[in-house]
Amino acid sequence: ATEKNKSERVSLSKSIRFVNENYATQIKIPFLAQMENMCMTAYNKAFKNQFGKSPINYIISMRMQLAIELLETSNISIKEISFMCGYDNFNYFTRIFKQYIGKTPSEYRKNKPE
Repeated sequence: ATEKNKSERVSLSKSIRFVNENYATQIKIPFLAQMENMCMTAYNKAFKNQFGKSPINYIISMRMQLAIELLETSNISIKEISFMCGYDNFNYFTRIFKQYIGKTPSEYRKNKPE
């Protein structure tokens, strides 16, 4: 088999399960690669082949989905939401949210879809 085919067949089920259950905690990509017995380069490549995005972007998208859900369905403070989504730094959370969603969390909550 060619190298390309080999990386497409790799199962990332252990690390994906871990990410899906723990995305609101601090996750280090080298830890995920180690979990699958892969070097970082191979892990990143296999991950991107399977999911169309890097592991960190996958984690961020999971966190943003949670943030949106909490902003739309709760009155939890935005600062608390940032912690619940795995961000210790509120300003960093706000910057990432705006980068991905196009609005700050408070702008999003004010204009949330009905």
